[in-house]
Amino acid sequence: MQSATAELKDIREASGAMLPEDRVARTMDLQEDIAAKIEILKSDSATELELLPQGEKVPGDAQAFKDELARITKYVTDLQESTKIECDKYSNDVKYWAEYRTGIKEFTPWLVGAEKATGEGLAKPADLAEVKSLNEKVLSFEKNCVNYLK
Repeated sequence: MQSATAELKDIREASGAMLPEDRVARTMDLQEDIAAKIEILKSDSATELELLPQGEKVPGDAQAFKDELARITKYVTDLQESTKIECDKYSNDVKYWAEYRTGIKEFTPWLVGAEKATGEGLAKPADLAEVKSLNEKVLSFEKNCVNYLK
């Protein structure tokens, strides 16, 4: 299980160089490995209950085995919990990353159009009707900008 701890540490430290999807995949694989180890520990605990004496007066070697089994079980359970927490964090990262990419895809065409419109400038109005039309155009552009700001 030391390798699982090292794997989790590696995922945490290399997270900047990995895609969020890769981090989720690696932590999910690690969770599967840990779940398999927990099943083995459950069967070992059942065997321990059958074979070793229970109660207050347990021989020293049997108690040492029981203590070691309890220590390993606690270690693997804690590792499972921390791996699940990391996986949840990375799953949120994937969700936020997808929202970001979707937002960029929606925002970029509007931004290109807005930059083009501002580059064209405004024509000098000749009469009141053109002033009103130009005012409508500017106000709708401003409203559009405010909507994309949100």
